Amino acid sequence: MQIIQGLLIAAALIAIVLLLFVALGLLAFGIAADVMRRQDEWTDNGSRKEKAENDREA
Repeated sequence: MQIIQGLLIAAALIAIVLLLFVALGLLAFGIAADVMRRQDEWTDNGSRKEKAENDREA
């Protein structure tokens, strides 16, 4: 009985660790996606500003 109980505890701990890794992976992916989105916005804003300055020169 103790062997089965030990195996169940080990299986539960492994499942918890795997779920933790999945949750951390999703969190990291969300943060990376947000950073990339913000970088795209910075690039877009810079391009628009540069284009507006070039239009004034012409």
